[in-house]
Amino acid sequence: MHNRKKILITGANGFLGSNLIKSIDSNNDIDVIPIAREMYSDISKFLNSDANIIFHFAGVNRPKSVCEFEKYNSELTNILCFELEQFVKTNQEKISIVYASSIQAELDNPYGKSKLKAETYLMNFCKKFELPLYIYRLSNLFGKWSRPNYNSVVATFCYNTANNLPIKVSDPEKEIQLTYIDDVMAEFSNIINCD
Repeated sequence: MHNRKKILITGANGFLGSNLIKSIDSNNDIDVIPIAREMYSDISKFLNSDANIIFHFAGVNRPKSVCEFEKYNSELTNILCFELEQFVKTNQEKISIVYASSIQAELDNPYGKSKLKAETYLMNFCKKFELPLYIYRLSNLFGKWSRPNYNSVVATFCYNTANNLPIKVSDPEKEIQLTYIDDVMAEFSNIINCD
């Protein structure tokens, strides 16, 4: 008999979280611990669940205020690392962490800076405790449950086309790389199965 895997997902109600939960929903050997935004203040109690893998998807990309980039991308990640440090020290547990970053982390804008800072917090933490870390700088995700004018250029394009709304192209010469959500889920499933 083998032990069941426990997967903790921050941002569980978001685009990535919803898709990951659905993709592993039928696997009877995996327990999912979903953490939605309203639960972040109590994140430490969820870490005591003996999770094998943490999928850190929590964050914002279309905030009401620019300061929310820092609060929900980098600072939330810093809090997660702090709480994880206490857990790892106490329990001597080895936890794998998967972080959904963005290609924006390469750019000099508030969103990109907050994602890069979050990456740095995670890299420093995982290096200190020799924990496996997977950082995915995702680009232009599309697929089921993506939302127009929020998290998908493809969803926005399709929505505007279907509703006879104008389509804005800021640079017609620029090629964009699209990433299909099910391909990302297949990659995450590989991590779960190999962990």
